[in-house]
Amino acid sequence: MDEQSKLENESTISLEESLKDNIVDFLINNEMNIREVEEDASRRSKLAKEAYLKRKEELLEYEEYTISNENIIDEQGYLKDHIDDRIFEEAQDEFEVDKYDSILDDYNELSLLASQPDYQDTPKAPEFLREVEFVNQFEMTNDLDQSLWITPNNQLISSYGENGIRSIDHRALLDFYNLDREDIESWDKIHEMGYVRIVPETEYALIYENQPLTDEQIETINNYDYQMESYGVLKDENELEEEAYYDLLDQYAEDYLINNKDDTAKYITVIGVKDSEIAFTSNLKEFEDEYHEQDVDHYLMLHHNKNVYSIKEKEQYEQDMQDNPLSKKYEVLLKQTRVGSLRRYDLEEQTQMKENTLE
Repeated sequence: MDEQSKLENESTISLEESLKDNIVDFLINNEMNIREVEEDASRRSKLAKEAYLKRKEELLEYEEYTISNENIIDEQGYLKDHIDDRIFEEAQDEFEVDKYDSILDDYNELSLLASQPDYQDTPKAPEFLREVEFVNQFEMTNDLDQSLWITPNNQLISSYGENGIRSIDHRALLDFYNLDREDIESWDKIHEMGYVRIVPETEYALIYENQPLTDEQIETINNYDYQMESYGVLKDENELEEEAYYDLLDQYAEDYLINNKDDTAKYITVIGVKDSEIAFTSNLKEFEDEYHEQDVDHYLMLHHNKNVYSIKEKEQYEQDMQDNPLSKKYEVLLKQTRVGSLRRYDLEEQTQMKENTLE
């Protein structure tokens, strides 16, 4: 890449990404985290101040200095300002105080932008701050035999702490992303991000089917002669979209049950959904009188007394309703594959959470 192209590329990097790159590069190259940088910056600042005061004292006592033969003392017996400033700057440079302070300034600025991402139109600041916190939390290694994970950008997360004792297991990555250790889908999310699970004891690199790997990740695995093996399957885009759609329908049903839990007059409610939006809400009789011909994609059938619901495609529901008398309709609507429910304590817990949010 020529110099002009390099400059053009740099100009396209956002403020928050530039801050993140500065911090992460420094932390990785110096094998430190932010807490250690803060401690070292404080130590360096103290050493620089001691060196500055000592040199001032020596100058005032001996009136000797390597800068030209100019008079360095003013009429009041103090070092002249420009001499004092030069001594201070030399001490700061010797202990690289500005270098460490600059990283802390970048970290504080990125943290501020992440807390208010719209403040300077920096929407990715929270995402980039998470990358920094990742480096803060995990020890890195250059040895695949000492690692637990290969990150999406080909860093190796070490399983060992500074004392050389194994300190974390694979699930620490789940904790970092606030994922449930007991939920199998948590591992799906980790591999969707691009992580490769390493098992040094058996020299296996565990991935998911359909998981894209970078050339750098593949090279790292091959260099250690690890065997790649799939232990799950990544869902394709269509499967993820369908899952998100049904999660939305579940949310519609659960929210309605929670919001109407005290309405004892309700028995069965029908919600029609078209293009992922609620098209209508009615009781079963109103639905049959007014809404049954409305164009929708799915019906949500909510049984309030039992806090259960079903999701049915329009064609399937209409056929079931046509083939069964009114007394059997609710039994029929539950005879399909997608049924949800809210247990009593779930209902009370979610209701309380909703009330706390409104407060």
